[in-house]
Amino acid sequence: MAERVFRIGIVGGAGPAVIADFMRKIVRHATARRDGTHLGMLVEQSPRIADRTENLIGAGPDLTIALHAACNNLAAAGADLIAIPCNTPRAFVQRVQPHFRVQIANMLDVTARHVADAFPSQRRVGLLATSGTLASGVYERTLEGHGKAPVLPAAAAQSRLMDAIYGASGVKAGFVSGSCQDNLYAALDDLHSQGVDLVILGCPELALLLSPTLTAGGERVVPLIDPATVLAQHCVACAVAERACAPRDAASHQAGAALRERAQGQQAMRRLEPSSTIHPVATAESVPRASTSNRRALS
Repeated sequence: MAERVFRIGIVGGAGPAVIADFMRKIVRHATARRDGTHLGMLVEQSPRIADRTENLIGAGPDLTIALHAACNNLAAAGADLIAIPCNTPRAFVQRVQPHFRVQIANMLDVTARHVADAFPSQRRVGLLATSGTLASGVYERTLEGHGKAPVLPAAAAQSRLMDAIYGASGVKAGFVSGSCQDNLYAALDDLHSQGVDLVILGCPELALLLSPTLTAGGERVVPLIDPATVLAQHCVACAVAERACAPRDAASHQAGAALRERAQGQQAMRRLEPSSTIHPVATAESVPRASTSNRRALS
């Protein structure tokens, strides 16, 4: 009998480039040895899902119905686990999850657990995210719940970070080099000047702007956490854990929960390796900060 294919359902809407990059990360970290042993992936890519951060600060439509519809389509198509490669929908997931037996993995929660497990001695954690995400406080509260103290960029650096994301030459407009990189590095330098020893890339597009080949501008090296990579590894770990991460009925709920805990523990212990593709992505291990002296040399 052929082995059952574990299917990961992916909720899109956070940007097509982010979804494509997330799928590539799942493939990179999977344990497949040939084509027929890869994980199955189902994508519900809906550009109609409204801006998440606008809703969180009270200026946009509620995403609950749209998110429920996307998850319902993925569950009906046979997803064993649903992943949302976006940092902000935590509140919406809490409303939607009770309606599904399939686990919905939220990138924010998975990342906060990873940081707490992999970096227990580092309390101060730098956070790069959109101004809307910061205004909502959702990331800060989650990190504080895991014993971490978020450190944010100064106002000028945050403004440059927003240009890197939303500007006319920003990553959401399709740019991955030039001024958007310079603006991101300025925000990283600001956090570095505040003495942080760890930085979370709290917007999934930011990882598209970073290169694993950076050389340190000084004697200190600040690891960068790419939440999309953390979530991809979580999904793979769930699949490896007997490919039964999502409980199918009430009788198996407790066993499924135990498998998820084991998968999360395995995921936290795995080394996050730098990626090397056409758009380099920084991951969670020893990615040095960019400095004024070296950023211009990047392609």
